[in-house]
Amino acid sequence: MLGGTRGKLKGKPQPDAGLRDAENVPLAEDVTAYFRRRLLPHAQDAWIDHEKTRGRIRIPFNRHFYVFEPPQRLS
Repeated sequence: MLGGTRGKLKGKPQPDAGLRDAENVPLAEDVTAYFRRRLLPHAQDAWIDHEKTRGRIRIPFNRHFYVFEPPQRLS
């Protein structure tokens, strides 16, 4: 985070958009616990914007449902 001098957050720390990242947190784990365990040891100044945290589920259909069928022989 960098100290800002513009906009409505004048004088307060502002996020650096170039450093934003996203994580896939397992459903069974709390987001805050995951953040403390996996991210804070590597980036002590990292933080979570809870307004942008989303509860999405991604299902990799190819991994779970794809069945390989070998190509037909050319005769």
